[in-house]
Amino acid sequence: MKIAFVGAERPAGALAESFHRGAVQEGHESGLIGADRLVAGWRPLILSRRWRIESLTAGPLLKHLEGELGRFDPDLVVIVKGRFIPGRWIEQQRQRLGCPILNYYPDDPTWHGHSEPEVLRALQSYDEVLVWAPHVAEGLRRAAVSRVRVIPFGYDPDLYRPPDRTVTRAWEAVLIGQCYDARIPYAEALADRRILVSGKNWKRYTRGRNVQQHVHEAVYANSEICRIYWASAVALNILHDQNLQAHNMRTFEVPASGTAMVATRTPEHERLFGEDAAVLVDNPTEARAAVLRLNRDDDYQRLIAGNGHARIATHTYARRMAELIEPWLNRRATRPDTQADRNKSRPGLEG
Repeated sequence: MKIAFVGAERPAGALAESFHRGAVQEGHESGLIGADRLVAGWRPLILSRRWRIESLTAGPLLKHLEGELGRFDPDLVVIVKGRFIPGRWIEQQRQRLGCPILNYYPDDPTWHGHSEPEVLRALQSYDEVLVWAPHVAEGLRRAAVSRVRVIPFGYDPDLYRPPDRTVTRAWEAVLIGQCYDARIPYAEALADRRILVSGKNWKRYTRGRNVQQHVHEAVYANSEICRIYWASAVALNILHDQNLQAHNMRTFEVPASGTAMVATRTPEHERLFGEDAAVLVDNPTEARAAVLRLNRDDDYQRLIAGNGHARIATHTYARRMAELIEPWLNRRATRPDTQADRNKSRPGLEG
């Protein structure tokens, strides 16, 4: 099958790139088409949406993407997020290319304070919307996005894997990811230890706090993040509120690197890791105790790291791509004339 993945090309190792590699590993002909400004965000587009002149700003970008897709001539298109790709453009490309167009949305487009009516309307135009957790799928159904299926996050073995040699331990714990209110108390609880904290907005929101001495504002590529995990006894995975019913990308990436993970307790984390493949915590006090124990007890640290790696070993993006693509194999159909016919042409999926 010939699949075009449309997504961000930066930072290196973005989700669309991992999907692309996973599809190739599954034996498909895959192409990665970069569309950073359309799929994720660009200040002129954000402002033009606010001023209701978005079509003027997005038009040249959409025209370029149309050309790239036409040259590739896919059997299936998967757009990752696609925040500034309008529904009418999706309808036009489905008819022009004669193939299904799917969206994998890696955030929660219904999350309070972050939802955009334009995004929700556009998602209604896709042949299928793929999301990472059941509660996100249910929220989209309530927002009239009816064709939704859950494909969880995973990990890319080309980016996250255990080290093949001994790595000098530089930190007792690392916390990598954007600064959210929920994460600051966990970092602050370890401010007297040898830790690394990195990601967007940490300097800004920890000004005057003890933890700021450990903050590095760099935004790393995933392959660099893996090397940082190797050099730490523990990686903290403190979930944003929108992920609390499920998981996030770090759920798989941290243990894939062979590093012991201290993570927010969620129902999905409990099912996946139990009590012996990650240390699940409910508050900063518990997290601090876990980090101290894992640094003090090397046998315990190796047990958690080894079990964690074993539990997620099969959760690769190649496997996710097999699940994603399976209902659409050999389905290269032109766009039906009516909505009723269009629904008939889609696979009968249960969300």
